[in-house]
Amino acid sequence: MSQPNPAPEWLTDKVFKKYCDLSLEHVCMFVKHLTRSLVLQSWIEILQLSQSKNLKGFEQHFIENISHYKRIFDSSEAHQEPLPEDWNNKLNKLQKLLILRCIRVDKALLGIQVLTSLDSFVNLDSLV
Repeated sequence: MSQPNPAPEWLTDKVFKKYCDLSLEHVCMFVKHLTRSLVLQSWIEILQLSQSKNLKGFEQHFIENISHYKRIFDSSEAHQEPLPEDWNNKLNKLQKLLILRCIRVDKALLGIQVLTSLDSFVNLDSLV
C-alpha cells in the first residue's frame, strides 16, 4: 500500500487497498451515486462482480438504475425482488444471488434457502 490504512480498527487493509486501487473515474461515480444505504464495501463488491464475463457493464447499469436497487435494498423481502428486466432475464439464479449479496448481505442466506428449497435445485443444470 502506498498510504497507511487510516482506520485499521474498522477498515481492513484488504478493503483499503481495493479502495486505493479504484480508478479516479470509479471513485467519482461512487461519490456521485452514493446513497445513504449503499456502503463502500457494497460498491467495491459491485465493481468486482462487474469484472466477471457474464456481469460486464453491471456497474454502469447499477448507476443508471440506482432507484430500482434502492427499492431492493429497502424491501423487507429483498431476496425475492426481481432485478430490472434485462438483467433479470440475462443472469442465472446464482449470479442474481451474488448481486443480492452485494446489496443486502443480510438477505443472502434467505436467498440461498429459497434457491436450495426449489425442486429444480437437485438438477444443477437448472442453475445455469
